[in-house]
Amino acid sequence: MISQIMAYGGDPNLTPQWALNALCKRVYAYMGIPLQSSNISSALATFRMLEEPIYNLPDTISTTVIRLKDP
Repeated sequence: MISQIMAYGGDPNLTPQWALNALCKRVYAYMGIPLQSSNISSALATFRMLEEPIYNLPDTISTTVIRLKDP
């Protein structure tokens, strides 16, 4: 997929943002919410705030499990 994006002159670092934008549009369309820039902007801002905690979740879970095993 990255090679296809590079072939069209796109930046592979923006691919997750494109995917997230497409996902937001599909979810809003499925739920019947009108597509307005304010709705999409607030959803993207929320996802951006949650990006790091979600990224760190596996480390947090493994650290908790290790601490629970060791008395």
